[in-house]
Amino acid sequence: MFSYNVKPCLTKEEAKKAFDEVFKFECYVFYRHANIALLIENSKDLCSNDFEFDNEEVYVIDKNYKWTYMKTHEESFGPYYLYR
Repeated sequence: MFSYNVKPCLTKEEAKKAFDEVFKFECYVFYRHANIALLIENSKDLCSNDFEFDNEEVYVIDKNYKWTYMKTHEESFGPYYLYR
């Protein structure tokens, strides 16, 4: 969806900045190869750097589906940020 421009979104540093600045109250976090999703409550301090530690694909989604932040496993793509 993101890398094929199906939905217009922010990319690279703009995506990181938008994610870092958006108000976060509760959000879901899940990884591509994991069979679980985490609900992070009181997630106001969550930032893009929290997901830079590995080459795994991670999705962070607002509990009310207002925005999505996605970090790919490939360094040449993303991250992506979509605000609905």
